[in-house]
Amino acid sequence: MLHKHNCDKCSLEYEHDHPGKDANHPQRPFQCPNRLCPWFIEKAPAGTQVRPTTGYVPSVPKQASKKDDSTPKPKPAGVSGLAKTVGIAFARGELTCDLVAHHKYGRKGENGFSPAIRRSDGEILAMMTAYKAAQCACERDACRASWGETKPGAYQTEFVCPGVFQKGVGDFDPKYPAKRVWPVAYRLSPSDVQTLHGLFPGWLFVVVGQQGHDHPVSHTVTALTKYEAVRKLSRGKYLDLHGDPSANARSRYAAGVSIDTVVSLESAKDYVRQATKWGPERDEHGKPRYWVSAMRDLTADTGPLSTTQYDGLLSFHTLYYYGMAELASAIAATTTKVCTAVVHRFEGESGTTHGGEQT
Repeated sequence: MLHKHNCDKCSLEYEHDHPGKDANHPQRPFQCPNRLCPWFIEKAPAGTQVRPTTGYVPSVPKQASKKDDSTPKPKPAGVSGLAKTVGIAFARGELTCDLVAHHKYGRKGENGFSPAIRRSDGEILAMMTAYKAAQCACERDACRASWGETKPGAYQTEFVCPGVFQKGVGDFDPKYPAKRVWPVAYRLSPSDVQTLHGLFPGWLFVVVGQQGHDHPVSHTVTALTKYEAVRKLSRGKYLDLHGDPSANARSRYAAGVSIDTVVSLESAKDYVRQATKWGPERDEHGKPRYWVSAMRDLTADTGPLSTTQYDGLLSFHTLYYYGMAELASAIAATTTKVCTAVVHRFEGESGTTHGGEQT
C-alpha cells in the first residue's frame, strides 16, 4: 500500500510502500529519505527493520579518483631530454663521450633546438675521482689541458702531473688534510726532497722538469717563502727591491695587491740577469715592466718610483745588499713603514745552509 508521511524530525513529505491496509500508522524512525535528517534511512542502527521509501536512492561509496589519491606513486624510470640529446649526438659522432654529466645544453639554434655541448675542462676535471685513471675522452682531454698548469698551491688531490691521465699525486690519507703541491721544474735528488719536506711538511714537492740547478734546495726555499709572504700581504701597492720582474708578473696576488719591481744594473751579473730573466724594461704598449734605480736614489726620487708612493717594501733575499741607513730611510718614506723581507737563516754568524749549497 503506497501512502504518504511527514517526517516528525525534518517535516519532509515522502511516500513509502509496504504490505497491509493501514495507511494511517505513525511514522517509524529511520524512514526519512532526507540525508540531513536525524532519521535518515542510512543512519538506522544495525538490525533495525526499515521499510522501503519511494524515491530513495541508496548512497554509493565514493571511490577515490586519480586526482584525489594522495598516495605518491613512483614515477617510471625514463631518460631525460639531455640524455636523449647526448645519445643522438654521440651516435652521430658529434660527441666523443656519451656520459651525460660531461655535457650540458648549448644555445638554441635557428631551428629552436638546443644541442648538447661538452662541459669545460675545468668542470670535467672537478667531476673526476682523485687517484682514478681517466675513463673517457673527455677526462683524458681535461687531464691533458692541465699538464701546463704548473703554478703552485693546488691540493694534491686536484693536481695532474704532466703526461699522466689521472687527477691526484703522492700518497694521500683521508684522515689528514691534503698537502699543497709545489711543482719543481728542475731535478731534485731523493735527499733534496726529504730536506724540503722536513722544512715544509704541509707541501708536496713534485718534479715536473729535468733542468739542472746549482742550488736547487735553496732556490726552492726562496721561491716558496716568497710565495707565502706575498700571499699574506694586505691590500696595497708594494715595491719589490731588486727582485725578478718576470717572476712577479707570473705570480698570483690576493685581491687589491699590486707589486712594482725596481732593479739595479751595477755588475756584470745584473746585465746577464736582465738579458736572460728580466727581459725588456717596457712591454709592447710602452708600459714599464720594471724600474732601474740604485737604492740610494729611491727616497730622493719624486717621480713614480719614490717610496712615498708605496704602502710597503718587499725584499726577497736582497736585504743584505743595502746599508742600514739607506734601507731605514726608504722604509720610513712608505705609508705603513713596513718592509716584508725573506732571508736565509744561519745557526750562527757564519756557515752553510741547505747541505752546503750556500754560505
